[in-house]
Amino acid sequence: MSTEENCVSDADIWKKFRLGDKEAFALLFVRYSPLLNHYGSKTVSDRDAVEDCVQDLFIYLWNHRKALADVSSVKYYLIVCLRRRLKNHMVVKKREQILCRELMEEDTSRGMLSEESRITGPINDESLILSINHEIQNLPERQRQALTLRYIEQKSYDEITTIMNVNYQSGRKHVYKALLSLKHKFDDIIKNKEEK
Repeated sequence: MSTEENCVSDADIWKKFRLGDKEAFALLFVRYSPLLNHYGSKTVSDRDAVEDCVQDLFIYLWNHRKALADVSSVKYYLIVCLRRRLKNHMVVKKREQILCRELMEEDTSRGMLSEESRITGPINDESLILSINHEIQNLPERQRQALTLRYIEQKSYDEITTIMNVNYQSGRKHVYKALLSLKHKFDDIIKNKEEK
């Protein structure tokens, strides 16, 4: 950062940024992204998630710049915004973990997809398999793609976000929503099978 850029006040940069000045936006990013990444890494151990949240924050700011108000402290405002994004990220991550655990427990208690059944062979109920495949095909395209990449092709979330051209949080959210939808459909399919 040049000496001249250092002399420009945050209030002036913020004002120019809100008016659509790309240089002011770039200056905000250069000035505060290292601080935000450092702050986030003290809060959350997943550095990739922190970087994604910081980038998402700046994308959000640019896209909503006209609706943003003047702030008394740009630094404090950005830290609060990042803290909120990190908290939301952790909530989504926790929900995914809980959902996956519940799905595994339900599958195991029903004897459907326990580790033992995976080793000894596939599910023998062909109509159940067809129903599950049908429900997967009925998922929204992005959810189906994310689910396939994650569980069929066994891609990491970083690979999924690159392939789907979405941010890290969106990639995880697509997988989470697909799993949640399948859980509800799967419960309905099992209930209908038990009633017959």
